Amino acid sequence: MLFWLMYVIFIYIKHSGVSCI
Repeated sequence: MLFWLMYVIFIYIKHSGVSCI
């Protein structure tokens, strides 16, 4: 379940356009 959450967060960040982690 953790993998799914990480994937969703990754997509969300990519869609947001924020490349500063």
